[in-house]
Amino acid sequence: MLLWPVIVAALFALPAFGDGSVVLLHQRADPFDVTVFADHAPLTVGQSNLSVMVQKAAGHSNVPDAHVMLRFEKDEGGRITEVVAPATHAKATNKLLYGAAITVPSEGNWKFTTDIDAQNAHITVLAQLAVGPAAPPMKEKWPLIVFVPVAIVLFIINRRLKRRWRPTYPPARP
Repeated sequence: MLLWPVIVAALFALPAFGDGSVVLLHQRADPFDVTVFADHAPLTVGQSNLSVMVQKAAGHSNVPDAHVMLRFEKDEGGRITEVVAPATHAKATNKLLYGAAITVPSEGNWKFTTDIDAQNAHITVLAQLAVGPAAPPMKEKWPLIVFVPVAIVLFIINRRLKRRWRPTYPPARP
């Protein structure tokens, strides 16, 4: 019976796990510290949500009034593919961050640039990011999703059958 308090405590603790973001890069570019988060790592082909935290290098306080631009660039046989998106507070789930939804069209190594204009300073943070293949479609994940409900139904059936066919002990005497 100790299991139920543990399950209830875990359910109430779920909101405390945070937003589940992964740090893609952290770099100091004076006068700021810039950290870029993604909803999953590594990045994959398709849409990804990116968040940028801009802090003053001295004191680590957030910069609330920055203009942040995210840019992915890849040279594919002489043809340059570029994806650009502004990051804003309105698109971020955490309003201390700047968020953007980026759709990366192909896998490979991409040149990632974060341009920040704030407090009379302009900085550019450069990085190489590896983008993996697209996530498998839901039809390939269905066995993992269906397993839990099927296990619960089979457990309930098992309990009911055991209750119905329970022998009486000690046996009745004639």
